Amino acid sequence: MIDFTKAFDTVDLVILLHKLSQLSLPGFVINWICSFLSDSQQCKVNGLLSNVVDIGLSIVQGSGIGPTLYTAMKNDLCTVSAVNDIFKYADDTTLLVPQHTDVELDVEFQNVKAWVANNCLKLNLSKTKEILFKWPRVQYFHMPPALNDIEQLDCCKLLGVIFQSNFKMDSHIEFILSQCTQRMYLLKLLRHQGLPDVQLSVVAYAVIISRLLYALPAWEGFLSIELVNRINVFNDVCSILGIFSVA
Repeated sequence: MIDFTKAFDTVDLVILLHKLSQLSLPGFVINWICSFLSDSQQCKVNGLLSNVVDIGLSIVQGSGIGPTLYTAMKNDLCTVSAVNDIFKYADDTTLLVPQHTDVELDVEFQNVKAWVANNCLKLNLSKTKEILFKWPRVQYFHMPPALNDIEQLDCCKLLGVIFQSNFKMDSHIEFILSQCTQRMYLLKLLRHQGLPDVQLSVVAYAVIISRLLYALPAWEGFLSIELVNRINVFNDVCSILGIFSVA
């Protein structure tokens, strides 16, 4: 998992606009984006104004177009080998190198660092992490050395899902059930305040059921019978309390 330092704030607008110009976008779209990104600042101290300085960095992360522009910025970040893969979701970047590959992880990571330097960005090595997946009952396993300055983890959170190196989902289920249990208290308060069942079910779906179903295809296949039973027990408790029932 590769982390960039202040990813949106450090985007070089000249480099970004150059990349956008290579996407065969209509001219008026490029002009509109240029107008949207153009900005300047001026300071006033003791009644005196400084010179106006153009801002050549940053895209607005909270804007509707911000994540799309950042995606365009990273569009040409690719792996050296076609066997390896890189997943990019806004400012989240994950490099995946399988066991059998023609280009090792350290070479791929050096390629990423070279791309970062060429695009005037900066890696946050303290938040960049490495996780090595292995089957839990493997008999012979050689732990490769960690990349320089990169911490190796046994579990990590990726886009809201906690993955473990042994392909188990204990940590993730523990996390989401803990969240849902806390949110049940909110539902009980709302019921006590007289919120009708129809509206209560809407709130339950928004704050609890949606959390249980989030990214379900990514982790349901790794659930053990024990974890399935824990989810069922949680569902039974909610049904007894009359809050909701997950089919």
